[in-house]
Amino acid sequence: MLEVPPPLPRWMNVIYPFSWQVWTATLVTLLLTALTFHVMNYQQEKSFVTNLITVGQGLLSNPLDTVPKDWRARYFLLLWWILSWLLELSYLCNLIAVLTIPVFPKRIHAAQELADSNYRVCMLDYGEFVAEAMPASTHPTLAALGAKLDLVPVLEHLPNAGEEGCVELVLKGTHSHLETYSYLIYLYSKLGHSSTVYHLKEQLYSAYLAFPVQKDAPWKYKFDVGMQRLFESGLIKRWMKEAMAESLGGAIHEDSSSVSVTSSLSVGHLQGPFLVLIFGILGASLVILGEILIYSRKKKSF
Repeated sequence: MLEVPPPLPRWMNVIYPFSWQVWTATLVTLLLTALTFHVMNYQQEKSFVTNLITVGQGLLSNPLDTVPKDWRARYFLLLWWILSWLLELSYLCNLIAVLTIPVFPKRIHAAQELADSNYRVCMLDYGEFVAEAMPASTHPTLAALGAKLDLVPVLEHLPNAGEEGCVELVLKGTHSHLETYSYLIYLYSKLGHSSTVYHLKEQLYSAYLAFPVQKDAPWKYKFDVGMQRLFESGLIKRWMKEAMAESLGGAIHEDSSSVSVTSSLSVGHLQGPFLVLIFGILGASLVILGEILIYSRKKKSF
């Protein structure tokens, strides 16, 4: 069991719609397109910066004042504008989703990811064999997890015999809690933390239900077949969930990965776009100021 990571800063909402690979590919494509357009449009004797601005206008939906005279350059620019339109449409759709639903960091769902992370592992020291088996395991992932396993002492005077120590470490964001799957769901639901934690999809080992019967009983194979059918159909899991929910007096939340939106967009959601607007206005003001200074100097020289 791990703590649900907090959402990423809202002021970076303008970056989240695309991954860093897409941003890098877009930037490289923009430079290559500008270079190609500069080579194709060499007869107009314009600088590379001017052609770069012309190509960049496509990404910003800024109309062009003039078009190239060469028909090949015109068709090339047309293809670039179509690609720019697709990128703008994709970015806008993803931006709407990002502004509506908070963006969370990528979660850990595999034991290898947990071993490679900065999380330590916490477990109650009640004599479970896992605490000794993991450090001595020949499996590199289990050995890595066992190397950073911290045991919490059993405290009989506490309601959960000391499991509260691991729960506290999980809520601090420093540890993951290692325990039986169903008991973890029951424990965190009982303590009221089911909405702030999530469990790994990958489990260390499977646990099966077992019923002791007399050795060499003639009807044992019938019982085994029936139990296997109940297990594979999911009925045992459902009955277990209903039993835990009944004992807790409510529903069991096994995973909090789903996010429901119940509020309208606020200024907080729009931090990123507003910051881009502010920086854009400041940048445009500096450009205008620079143009005024350059124009005034040229006028004085004449």
